[in-house]
Amino acid sequence: MWVWENDTLPKLPDNREISLHTDKYLKSADHEFTLSPGDFLCIPAGRFHLFRNNGPAVFLGMSYYREDNHDELLQAISTLVRRSENQQDLANTALVAASNGEIHRELDRRQSQRLSRGHLGPYRILPVELFNVDLPAECLDVPFAVNNNQISVMGQSISVPESISDEDISRFFQPGKVLRAVDLQKLTDNPSEGNALFIALLRVGATFQTTEAGS
Repeated sequence: MWVWENDTLPKLPDNREISLHTDKYLKSADHEFTLSPGDFLCIPAGRFHLFRNNGPAVFLGMSYYREDNHDELLQAISTLVRRSENQQDLANTALVAASNGEIHRELDRRQSQRLSRGHLGPYRILPVELFNVDLPAECLDVPFAVNNNQISVMGQSISVPESISDEDISRFFQPGKVLRAVDLQKLTDNPSEGNALFIALLRVGATFQTTEAGS
């Protein structure tokens, strides 16, 4: 295991591009540890780190995040301001967001994401072209939350058509249950919305297509 202090990060080559070729980084690490079976290592939050298994192994990582309401509020306001067309008048944008409940909804969304993944972070969403709405999909046993026509799963938020209630989604999205796009189409007046929701669940990895059409 190699761990870097925050002051060292700017000195890493190539700005840490996404790659499995990490050998060039290792000499710049501030700490190097060799773990044996049964060992554990605590890494302070925010420290960049890499690990390598030298053979067949099982590795368990756990992340703990202290709840910070002040930071959550600032992050929620920042997100809403970036979405606003009037980014020059920050104070007014924040007041408007507070008066119409947007900040409260954004805080709920962020909390649901934490419950469904553990933290907020990037997640690689698979291309839509990989999937077929005519094939069934199995619902996987993954943490998810449904709140105000939003599904939070795998750290991502998926918008649900207003015609589909939170109760409907909770009823359909059960581990091991086979879900079809037509099931979601029946819940909305617009079949394309049902198809879009079906594909969205597949793209984030909440459901998985394994069977052939008609089976």
